[in-house]
Amino acid sequence: MIRAIRFTIWSIASLVILGVTISACGGNGKGRGGTGGAGSCTTGFEGCACYGNNTCEAGLTCASRLCVNLGGAGSGGMTAAGSGGMTTAGSGGMTTAGSGGMTTAGSGGMTTAGSGGMTTAGSGGMTTAGSGGAKGCECSSGQECTTDGHCVDPKVIDDFADCNTTINLIRGRTGGWYGGGDVGINVSFAVSTPPSGYTDRRCGAWTTGGPTGNGTTNYAFLGASMTTGGAPVDLSAYSGVAVSLEAQAVDFVVKTTNGGYFTKRLTKTTGTQTFMLNFADLSARSDSMVATLNRANITDLQFAVIDPSMGYGFVIHALTLF
Repeated sequence: MIRAIRFTIWSIASLVILGVTISACGGNGKGRGGTGGAGSCTTGFEGCACYGNNTCEAGLTCASRLCVNLGGAGSGGMTAAGSGGMTTAGSGGMTTAGSGGMTTAGSGGMTTAGSGGMTTAGSGGMTTAGSGGAKGCECSSGQECTTDGHCVDPKVIDDFADCNTTINLIRGRTGGWYGGGDVGINVSFAVSTPPSGYTDRRCGAWTTGGPTGNGTTNYAFLGASMTTGGAPVDLSAYSGVAVSLEAQAVDFVVKTTNGGYFTKRLTKTTGTQTFMLNFADLSARSDSMVATLNRANITDLQFAVIDPSMGYGFVIHALTLF
């Protein structure tokens, strides 16, 4: 801002000097308060040389070694607004607003807003906005904007439209897909086009595996975490989950805080089949630490292999709440 003020003062001083030069060529050549004849100028007065210590008479400023009157800034000047203020600059002007301020610049203008500010530039203008949140997206009816700026149906946990391991980031859901198995199982897991042999070639979360012959083979699974930190999400507003599955029979498992596991078996499919799974129809698994499913405490949705001691493979193509 100091540089901007110096620039403005220099510009005004230059205009005054230009005016003085023109006056000296066509006028009587007297400085303000001067008494000399043609071509004379009184040191320290307006339009004349500064005193030796770079000062002038009261009300005047020594600029470029001449005394000039800097009474006010015209078009193209600079203004500053305090907190919450509003400023407007003329053509080519520059404005700066404090915290929460609003600025509007004319043609070719430049504006800068403080934290949370709002700026609007005219033709050819440039604006810089302070902090205040990421830009959202405009969605059609029935859709909402995810935290990464995509419009989705909020009931859809994942339909693999973006074909990555992250689920739809909406309504507190921040997690993703994962696969795992016991130490004696060779596990493959990915979110991509499934391996050859599957009928449905759409992107999905898939896993394959089998015993290595060395180590235990008690479990293997594919899962979707609801949050990255393991915190639960509240799904009390929903009755259940629709699962689009291809391949072998698996156990659908809802995992909750406090060691809760609630399950229902899904049968083998030919191609992709969608299963409508009501939360009320799930049963507590034998190793569940709680007897009743609390839909406000759900942390993961998993698909467990029924017999991990044998080779297995399946694909999830969609996961949707209803």
